[in-house]
Amino acid sequence: MIKLVLSVVACALIVISGIVLHGLYAFELPERAQQTLSFSLGDARLEGTLLLPDNKHNLPVVLLGCVP
Repeated sequence: MIKLVLSVVACALIVISGIVLHGLYAFELPERAQQTLSFSLGDARLEGTLLLPDNKHNLPVVLLGCVP
């Protein structure tokens, strides 16, 4: 009985994971201007892509940081 329950839960998790991963294509924005940024401090390195807005409004800035 326990094996049956675990099998059903595992199948449900696989299906849910597939649905969630299928929606990730929405995060690709090829029409946006992009710029690659990287910051280094000692042995730590932070690298990522900045997606630039279409218009020139004064939008708020968000900075993400990592402290080693």
